[in-house]
Amino acid sequence: MNKSILLALIVIIVILAAGLGFFIFQNQKLVGNLTSSPSPNSQATASSSPALSTPQPSPSPGKALSAQEIQTQIKTSLNSADYQSLNQMLAENVSFILMSTECCGILSKQEAIDQMSYVKGAEPFNFDQQSQLVQDLKTNNPQLAGTYIAISQNGEQLAAFTIENGKITGIQLSVSHKLYN
Repeated sequence: MNKSILLALIVIIVILAAGLGFFIFQNQKLVGNLTSSPSPNSQATASSSPALSTPQPSPSPGKALSAQEIQTQIKTSLNSADYQSLNQMLAENVSFILMSTECCGILSKQEAIDQMSYVKGAEPFNFDQQSQLVQDLKTNNPQLAGTYIAISQNGEQLAAFTIENGKITGIQLSVSHKLYN
């Protein structure tokens, strides 16, 4: 009888360990998909306007940039999917949020640039800060109130940038602006 109870306990422990391992594997796979690939409903457009993808000259690194200059560079970087060009405008540490995930917190410049691939394929973006959608987002969501918001014209993706003291100090990305409603 003791042997049968011991054998049953061993079988139960093995089944529980296998189940736990499976769930951990699936969770890691899901987190990897969320952080390393763009949104599945975003489509790359081959026919985007040439004016949107023409790179602007990079500002000199020694000069402090105005918010307007940073906004212009953000437009160019997002619409051309050239996120490396944001490097000189990013603070050393950037508060980075992927909406509805547990990612990311405070990231280095390069880590923030790497995470920008979350919105790759969502270009072109609309940067009209006076649009009703952007105004509603800023009014209803305090975390977006002081940000520079871009909304994808191909889908619903949102990118919001916090600019302080001539640097980008925060970035929020979302697969859909509707997640903020």
